[in-house]
Amino acid sequence: MNLLGVHLGAHQAISGAGEDNPRGHWEHNPLALLNDEILNRFGGRWDEPPAFPPSWPRDPRLADLREKARQILAADFATEPLWGWKDPRTCLTIPFWQDLIGSLRYVMCVRNPCAVVASLGRRNGMSSVNAERLWLTHVQSSLAHTSGQPRMFVFYEDVIDDWALALRRLAAFIGRPEQGEDPRVHASVSEFLEKDLCHHRMSMEDLAGDRRISFATKGLYVALRGHARRAAPVNEAFELDRASRSVQKALDLIGIGALETWDRTVAVAAERDTLARENLTQAAVIAALRDEQRRRADAGILGEKATALSEMRSVIAERDVQAREHDAALRALQEIHASSAWRLVTLSRRLIVGFLPAGTRRRRVFNAVLRRIAQRADAGLRTA
Repeated sequence: MNLLGVHLGAHQAISGAGEDNPRGHWEHNPLALLNDEILNRFGGRWDEPPAFPPSWPRDPRLADLREKARQILAADFATEPLWGWKDPRTCLTIPFWQDLIGSLRYVMCVRNPCAVVASLGRRNGMSSVNAERLWLTHVQSSLAHTSGQPRMFVFYEDVIDDWALALRRLAAFIGRPEQGEDPRVHASVSEFLEKDLCHHRMSMEDLAGDRRISFATKGLYVALRGHARRAAPVNEAFELDRASRSVQKALDLIGIGALETWDRTVAVAAERDTLARENLTQAAVIAALRDEQRRRADAGILGEKATALSEMRSVIAERDVQAREHDAALRALQEIHASSAWRLVTLSRRLIVGFLPAGTRRRRVFNAVLRRIAQRADAGLRTA
C-alpha cells in the first residue's frame, strides 16, 4: 500500500519486524493500541472479541479514546491526500472509526482459514476451534460494517502466487492505476515479497479436506473467493452498481449465516460432549453401586459364615466343658475304684454272697447296706 502512494503513518509509529514476520507487520502502533483499549473497555481483547452493546461507538466509556483518536489522526494523517492504516483489530472496531472519520474505503485482506488456524496454533498455542471462531468473527464483522460501501478483497494466497496482478487491482481500487504499472514499484514489491515467508500456505483443496474447519466457514471463504474474482471495479466516485450492491448484500447474509451456523454447531457439539461426560459419570455411578451391592452381598455371606462359625465355636466350647466334666468324673471313679475301702467292700460282697442265700432276710439286709455304701460313693463322685 505504501509503495502505491498510501501514507501509513510516521515511520516511528509503524511496527517493525518480529520472529513471526521478519519483514515487519506494518501496523500503526498508536491506532493498534487504541483498538486494543476499545476492546478492553467492553471486556474483550484481540483473541476474545467482546459482545458490543447497541450504539457502542458513542458509549461514554469511549469519550477519552475518541479524543485520543482525533489527536492521532490529526498528527499523522491530516496533511496527507491519501492515507490509511493496517490493523486486523479494525475489523472489530470499524463502527468506532466510521463514526469518527465518516466515509471510508476498505481493503480487506483475507487468508485461507486453514492457514489462520495453523498460524495461530503455532504462534499463540490457540486451539483450532477458537482460531476458526476468531476468523469468522473478524470476517463477519468486516462484512457487516462495510456493506454497501467501497471495499476490495485481497487474498493472501493470491498476493504470494501472483503479486503483480494483485498490485494492479489494488492500484486501480485506490485510484492510482499508474502506480500499479510502475517498474520501480514492481521491483520494490518483488524484493519485499518472498514465498518462503509464507509459513502456512494452504490451497482450496487443503481447505476442503480439513476436517477441523466447519462447512459454514468453508462456504463463506469460497463465496468470498468467487465474489472477488467477478467483482466489478468501482467508478471514480467509488460508487457500486446495483448488481454489485446485491452481491455485497448476499455476502453479508452469508457471513452472518456462517457465524450463526458455526455457533450452533459448536453449541451442539458442546452439548453432545456434556451428555457424553454425564453418561460416563452415570456409568461410573452405576458401576460403583454394583460394586457396593457385591460388597454387601459378600459381607452378608461372610456375616452368615461368621455366625455359623460362632455357633460352632459355642457348641465346641460346650462339648469341651462336658468332656472336661466327664474326664473329672472318670478320674474320680477311678480314684474310688482304686481306694482300699472300695476294694474291701467288693471283697466282702463276694465272700458274704457265698454264705447268704438269695431271698433270706440276712441277704436283704446285706444288700441294703451295700446300696447305702454305693449311694455314698456316688454322692462322693458327684461332689468330686
